[in-house]
Amino acid sequence: MKIHKFKFYFCETSGEKPNLIHRRHFLHSKKSCGFWAEVRDLSRKENSANNATGEEVILLITIGYNPAILQAFHDLIIEDEHGNTYKIKNKPDEFNYSKCDIKIEAYRYKDNTVYSEDDIYENNEATTVSAQEN
Repeated sequence: MKIHKFKFYFCETSGEKPNLIHRRHFLHSKKSCGFWAEVRDLSRKENSANNATGEEVILLITIGYNPAILQAFHDLIIEDEHGNTYKIKNKPDEFNYSKCDIKIEAYRYKDNTVYSEDDIYENNEATTVSAQEN
């Protein structure tokens, strides 16, 4: 298992066409810069099962319990430390339902949305992030 930091966000849209504004709404604070999570490589059996279904699972992530992830999993985009983006394949498994860990299967996703520079963080403060920080 490897431990990596991931950013979880969804797109928040405001305004009217053609002047829509898209902002990233992060589930973490700006100070934390994301959530630490364990990443496990797929086994040979899991790889062959993924090849049969056609939609390949790229990451298996185990993260600490967070109800916001469970509530918004349909719309969440996961960004890793290298800027790669992923979507959650299925409803996250709450592990043993003891509210300890959440197991997430994610596949690679190309996020083509152009976001404004005002990101929203968990503490509801809009802050400007320069292009160099992304």
